[in-house]
Amino acid sequence: MAFPGPLTIHSSGRYLVDSLGRPFRPQIYTPWVIVTEPTLAELRQVLDSLKATGFNGILFQMTNPVKYVSGANSPGSLMASGALPFSLNLSGGTWNGDPTFAGDLGANNPAPGNFDADFSTANATYFAAVDTVLDELNARDMLGIAVPHYNGYNQGAQDGWWRTYANNSTAKCQSLGTFLGNRYKNYPNLMWSMGVDMTPSVEAGPTHASTLKARAMLDSIKAAGDAHLWGGHWKASRISTDDSAFADVMDVQFVYTHGNYPTDGPTYGRSRVAYSTSPARPCLLIETAYEEENSTTVTQNRAHMWWAAVSTPGAITFGNGTTWKAGSGWLTKLGTPATIDVHRLGLLFNAIPWYQLVPSALAGTLTLVTAGTGTYTTMASPGDFEVGGLDWVASAATSDGRWLVAYRPPTHSGTFTVDMAAMAGQARARWFDPTAGTYQDIGTFRGGFGAPSQVFTPPANNAAGQTDHVLVLNLVEMVGNKRAPVGSAGPRGSARML
Repeated sequence: MAFPGPLTIHSSGRYLVDSLGRPFRPQIYTPWVIVTEPTLAELRQVLDSLKATGFNGILFQMTNPVKYVSGANSPGSLMASGALPFSLNLSGGTWNGDPTFAGDLGANNPAPGNFDADFSTANATYFAAVDTVLDELNARDMLGIAVPHYNGYNQGAQDGWWRTYANNSTAKCQSLGTFLGNRYKNYPNLMWSMGVDMTPSVEAGPTHASTLKARAMLDSIKAAGDAHLWGGHWKASRISTDDSAFADVMDVQFVYTHGNYPTDGPTYGRSRVAYSTSPARPCLLIETAYEEENSTTVTQNRAHMWWAAVSTPGAITFGNGTTWKAGSGWLTKLGTPATIDVHRLGLLFNAIPWYQLVPSALAGTLTLVTAGTGTYTTMASPGDFEVGGLDWVASAATSDGRWLVAYRPPTHSGTFTVDMAAMAGQARARWFDPTAGTYQDIGTFRGGFGAPSQVFTPPANNAAGQTDHVLVLNLVEMVGNKRAPVGSAGPRGSARML
């Protein structure tokens, strides 16, 4: 099976479609260093496991200049027999991988190094490992969201290529872009991610030499005939169009958001900002708090995913603090409880027309939850963390009144009230347990214009002993002389019935 790409954007601007015109809902996992660290057998093990647990793509770095754990292969690739991504240094000699920078392992801030890789000398032997990752993804009908050249946190103080940009000419950066564009323009299963972990126009300035060089690299990828979609993965808490130097070429609104570590924060606030931008773009939660980092619990991970899924809608990315850097025991982290929770989320969304969902009170949709909603998060400006609002009930409904989904988070207490005018008629109501994937019937209720609001009382606990649940309403229609729930379009248009 091959990926039916490349992906494009539906005429509504709201969601991705494959080459057959079918809605594509990204459910992405983040093994950042998948090009440099695993063997081919390990790569296949990772992708098979992810595929089996409902993920349809990964987010990864094409190149990585530093080791995140002792003994790592970066910047070389194990699958390429240790080959480095660039052949020469800026003095014309063989590039040695800048071992001082690569092996600092966070000991210094900023880390010392030569930052002397010649970007115009891309090594085809190394990039054959990138080819392998995309080929193996394609064989599994999976998407690769690839970072062509990782900028690095805090202007590359301890990782990333940002400080090496400064030593390369614009022409050399363009040469790298041309190489990447020519090499990858015909892959059906690729999307590009610019960044990551810094916002060049904000941190360095929109006319800073390195900002302009990074943009020149992107433009050269496109000029080579590469028409894949782009998103911007900047420093939290931002969306793709928050960097002025790149906003005009952003096709997808990537959302990177979380609380002010170690304080937890929701994900719906910035996701709803992304959905509200004009013109409309597909939205994707590209990063939030990782499992097993910053003391994040399984329950918090689950809430982050559901808040964003209801608000983007449907499109999420999940990461684990060990697997992203291929740390000790990383292959054992692929089937964690939090990962399985994401799988259950995907099963629900794949069984309904998720691509028709509109978040509450946005784009003409009614305010769906009118009482007992909780407190909305605070994040006044781009870059502000999401503060508070951990009890807010996120909700979305289809504009035709056939479906409504509301996530009641674990910190919410009491009942909440739904405006049944959002439904087109008689509606079946059920609770979905996000920790078990099971449904509990509530009943049927009048919907449509003039219908009374309905108060819903969540069950006491889910199967994991927590209190988060998902309310699912769907229209009931007459089939012959019997009432039946409406059907829905599943993943890529397949017929499903909840």
